[in-house]
Amino acid sequence: MKRRNTLVFLGALVISGAGGGAVAQSPTQFYWSSSGPVGGLVCTQVIEGSSPLEHTWRDNYICADRDVGFRWSSSGPIQGMNCTQIIEGAEPAQYTWRDNYLCLPQNSPIQLSWSSSGPISGMACVQVHEARDPYTWHDNYLCWTERMRRADLLTITMIKNIKPASGLDAAGQFAFGAVGAAISAIGSGGVSLGDLYDGAKFGVEVGQYLDQAFSGQDDLIVKIDGRTYLPTQGTYYPMKGGQVIYPNIQAAISGAAQFQLIEWDGGSDNDNLGVLTILGGRSYTANDIVILAPDDEDGSIYLVSYRVDAEQGNPPAVVNSMLCGTNQCDECYRLDCAGQPYSELDRDGDKPDLLRCPPHFDETGFIEYDQIWPAEDVYLRICRHKAAL
Repeated sequence: MKRRNTLVFLGALVISGAGGGAVAQSPTQFYWSSSGPVGGLVCTQVIEGSSPLEHTWRDNYICADRDVGFRWSSSGPIQGMNCTQIIEGAEPAQYTWRDNYLCLPQNSPIQLSWSSSGPISGMACVQVHEARDPYTWHDNYLCWTERMRRADLLTITMIKNIKPASGLDAAGQFAFGAVGAAISAIGSGGVSLGDLYDGAKFGVEVGQYLDQAFSGQDDLIVKIDGRTYLPTQGTYYPMKGGQVIYPNIQAAISGAAQFQLIEWDGGSDNDNLGVLTILGGRSYTANDIVILAPDDEDGSIYLVSYRVDAEQGNPPAVVNSMLCGTNQCDECYRLDCAGQPYSELDRDGDKPDLLRCPPHFDETGFIEYDQIWPAEDVYLRICRHKAAL
């Protein structure tokens, strides 16, 4: 009978090699188990089907304290991923260990190295050992380095509802067109209401329209990179026309952030009230940035003020992946978004109708949801942060 022994090594362990250099602390920790997955960790099975049953490779796992996107292949490297060969040269050829690879996403900050002769100097290492395999696995180590991701701190200091989502009359459509054109010309970072006035980007009629007092209420949701920050409890935050709040919302961002306003709709899909791409990388303040709903049927107008403090954010708190429907994106619990709830997302059979990934995210595919014939299958878009950990 196999001895049930779990070999666990902290990924942050400092190992000194022959050169005497100590490895830097890694924010990610790896663990090895030769007796099944470890509870509370994200584990990937390491298996070679051609290995004899008595070598007991069917319950061995490499685990991490977060989802790093590991994939195991026993038939060569996986296309589109960074793969490291896992090999023990003493294994007989018929056990086919020469085509086994452990793979990571191409944009992973983790760089793997394999050693079959002890830990590698200057790297964090975990021993990979199957005690029932007689072919010198005792000196095999998976080693890695990890480049540190920096994060900025985004603070949303003010949100004002100039006009709730209640549609547009003729004057409103004219104002929307003028303001929308000015915003499109600016692109990322948005345009402030003061800039529009000072630069004479629109005429007196538009200014008079925006100066009106509008009635009504939006059932507001605020997301940053798919993560909900408002409301802090409940389903939505009631936001009346003309109302100003100072929420002091803080989010860790890397490179940029997608700030989105959403109106909750209990009877149908939520409505997208507008998206703002906020650039990071430097410290600055922006006041009264205009956000328009993309659909004239909604016709909402908001102002938002924010501050970016460079390198003051917590890197592990940055959103790594999102799942996007037609009106909003939600943060994923797993890097690949597998098994992600989608009750708030509007799926669609036409992929172009889904929200596109923001500039600091890459599209990595779609999740397909089978429907009962004759209904067409529907999809959601997977977006992964360019600097995902």
